[in-house]
Amino acid sequence: MQTELADRLNLNETLAANVTRYKRWLNLIQNDIASRANFEWLYKRVNVQTIVDKTAGTVAVTNGTTTVTGTSTAFAAADKRSFIQLEGDTNWYEVTVVASQVLTIGSTFQGATLTAGTYTLRTVYYDLPTDLFKVFDVRQTNTPLKLTQLGVWTTDLYRPDVNTTGNPTGYYLFRNSPDVAATASKQRQISFYPAPDDEYNIEIRYFLEQADLSADGDIPYLPVPFHSVLVDGAEWLGAKFLNSSDQERLKKAYEYGLATMISKESEHGDYFPVLGSSDDIPTRALLLPPGHFENP
Repeated sequence: MQTELADRLNLNETLAANVTRYKRWLNLIQNDIASRANFEWLYKRVNVQTIVDKTAGTVAVTNGTTTVTGTSTAFAAADKRSFIQLEGDTNWYEVTVVASQVLTIGSTFQGATLTAGTYTLRTVYYDLPTDLFKVFDVRQTNTPLKLTQLGVWTTDLYRPDVNTTGNPTGYYLFRNSPDVAATASKQRQISFYPAPDDEYNIEIRYFLEQADLSADGDIPYLPVPFHSVLVDGAEWLGAKFLNSSDQERLKKAYEYGLATMISKESEHGDYFPVLGSSDDIPTRALLLPPGHFENP
């Protein structure tokens, strides 16, 4: 693609500055294409297993401090995604640091000083892949029902209602992981409502955030038949850089190719749904849940 781009723009392919430009233009167009439609080639999935509460052992914490020291506990690095409730205090405190069996909480402990108190450590946030652009579907792997996405208003109603536990029926995407540096790829986190009371396998389907093409042998995510659209778009950006009079024509060519991609994406296989009254559909034609699920 770089060679084709150099030929079209009549630029020296061996000049390092031009090579850098080719890569930048191709990556800009790759991202533009991905933003125009929910293309199937951007679909990915990940399985998240929820974590049960930790209550083993005891903790010591002094009123007005933020250090919680565990004895015979099983704290781990992943507990930084948790909230903790300590004996004698109904507040939930976010765990911000985990150092072996010592936790740091985000605000000072308001209860009476504990030397060997009980506690409940509940995981609230679950890390998602760093290549996630947008979640479009969440469901438990053992049920045909999807989890409902909770919007900002609903989330404000419930969060941080960590007390409510059960089989998750909803989810929300509240933040990026605070552990990721500003110079690194961001990592979204997902939370479930109610807070899981058991280990559940939850399938999350999402749209991929593409990595930049870097090495000369890198292959774009978009299907091979449409690689020419990527080059067309990069050529348009190159014409803009060169202040060429052809830039408007090249933009139209790119947009035409992109429109063709989107139209192909909407095509069905051998199934073409026909809208009509449900009264005209025989009962036996209705899709029923698999046998191991209860009928509605």
